[in-house]
Amino acid sequence: MSELRAEQDEARAVGGTSEHKKVDVELNEMTSAWQLMQEKAMKLKCQLEREKQCLAAEKAHLDTEKKVMSERYKITDKVLELNVGGKHFSTFLSTICKYEGSMLAAMFSGRHSLIRDSRGRYFIDRPGESFAVILEWLQTGCFLWPDSECAKRRIKLELEYLGSSKPSTEVRSWTR
Repeated sequence: MSELRAEQDEARAVGGTSEHKKVDVELNEMTSAWQLMQEKAMKLKCQLEREKQCLAAEKAHLDTEKKVMSERYKITDKVLELNVGGKHFSTFLSTICKYEGSMLAAMFSGRHSLIRDSRGRYFIDRPGESFAVILEWLQTGCFLWPDSECAKRRIKLELEYLGSSKPSTEVRSWTR
């Protein structure tokens, strides 16, 4: 480009020939094209910078969400194997600890040492049939009462023993 500029200056000094005029036009066209390319490059650079900032913000948001999710669900990583009155159950620790203040949450809080059976399952010396109904309720949120009045009384006793204020309140309202 500087060579063409030098030729242009020389052509002007000599008085300009048609060849020099042609070079002058060509130089002006190239200069305009160069300026357009620089403008486009600057616009693309600005656009790229904005996109990088958007991606960085989105990554920060996703990292925060990932941290929240991993903290919220890290407790569910632990599967408990239970032996309740000879019946065997598998469930998440978070399911057992669903109601803070319940006997189950206290048992598995880490503050108490728990007995394990010969297969390493946590042993709870309570009726397994009643516990199955309570565990299903903790897992699904649905409480299905058995038809037998005797079985209902057993489950109510277990709820009082294992429960907290929330399940007890809910169960009382269901039994009326």
